[in-house]
Amino acid sequence: MADASQGRSRPRGLRLSRQGLTGLPPRAALALLAVTLSGTFAAELVPFGEPRLLNYMTLAGASTLSCLARLWRRPSRETSLTPIATGWLVAFNAYLLISNCGADGEVLAKLAMFELTVLNAWLLARLLAITEIIDTLFWVCLSLVLVSSVVALAAPDIGTMRFQRGEAWSGLYEQKNAFGRLAALTGLLSVLRRRNGAGRPACWLGLGLAIAALVMSMSRTAMMLFLLGTPLVLLATTTMHRRWAFLTLGLIAAVGLAQSLVIVGYDRLELSASGIMLGDEFVDLTGRLPIWEFCWWLYLKEPVWGAGFDAIWSYHGGSALYESLGWQITDSHNGYLDTLVQTGAAGVGLYGALMILMATRALKAVLADEERGPGSAFGATIVLLYLIINITSCHTLEGLSVWNFLFLLVCFRSDRHAGGRRSPRAALQCHYSLPQPSRSLVSRHSIRAVPILDRV
Repeated sequence: MADASQGRSRPRGLRLSRQGLTGLPPRAALALLAVTLSGTFAAELVPFGEPRLLNYMTLAGASTLSCLARLWRRPSRETSLTPIATGWLVAFNAYLLISNCGADGEVLAKLAMFELTVLNAWLLARLLAITEIIDTLFWVCLSLVLVSSVVALAAPDIGTMRFQRGEAWSGLYEQKNAFGRLAALTGLLSVLRRRNGAGRPACWLGLGLAIAALVMSMSRTAMMLFLLGTPLVLLATTTMHRRWAFLTLGLIAAVGLAQSLVIVGYDRLELSASGIMLGDEFVDLTGRLPIWEFCWWLYLKEPVWGAGFDAIWSYHGGSALYESLGWQITDSHNGYLDTLVQTGAAGVGLYGALMILMATRALKAVLADEERGPGSAFGATIVLLYLIINITSCHTLEGLSVWNFLFLLVCFRSDRHAGGRRSPRAALQCHYSLPQPSRSLVSRHSIRAVPILDRV
């Protein structure tokens, strides 16, 4: 009997070992994506003339690894699939490909990188469990922040950048905002893992290092993400205070409406090019107001179908504005305006429907009365922060954006959970407080096998 039991347990152990091994390739692909999508690498660290070339090569390598992982590991079958968000994403990407089929080679190359990011999000959403995603992202982001901090301290000519408010840490990346957003994500993942019962030392280390990196990066967008994201994580992991959830979403909507009024009424309001006055305080927007006005003018030239993918970067008539600002515009510094310029009203209709769907699902997750797991909390936090971050920066059509990748990942994963239905047996077990059998007794024993008790 002992030999027989050992023989039965050995295949089970082999299966568990193989399951763990099959998780390594998709985790490695996710790690590579977290590294390359966090921002453009510093030019001093890249052996090429174009710094983004290393990002593109790493993205291509991660895509290859994700496709190979799909051949080795079967997709998880957590719940039934209702591909609503997936359908909207497929329609939007098909519109992008069709409307830009006649673009030049550089634009098509950037569009191909964007589509690779979408492909990776779809594959990893099917191959990895939510705990694997959160843990992998946490350790990779923590390592990146730590290494970037060391680079900023040991080689300030590489890891820091100078601007009007002083020297800010940028670490491995070219921009301080990229390093700041990475630090904000590390801090939020630390809070989320701690709320889910992860080990204290690693979580507290990640949170402390993230706060220090945020301060040294001087990135106000990243600080806003962390300050607004922390209460969102707490709201998404507890069953309390619906009014706070409504207040947070109302604040996001109010900020977006105020910014829309500023963009449309820029000339009438006689605003300064560098910021606006709120009472006696001057709010510095670092040159965003003329960029928004320029992008709004560019949208009005092609209001229905848009100016094309990557139109703001490749538009030649903006050279006068580039010279006045002192730097070339890479995007509109507003994700919603950027989508409007590049895809027009038709593309905004498709992408807007997706964002409304995801915001509704995130709101339901936050307002649910039942206890939520890490998947719901992670998804709701990423979606709501994605709505916030696109107010002052652009990530909607950016291929090298970790926030865009995480939003796409959550979109594909949400379809797998939105369609889940409980079986009648599960519903019966949840309805009654008494313990219920895990299997039906009738299916295990026939009627004849039930012993007959003799009456005394």
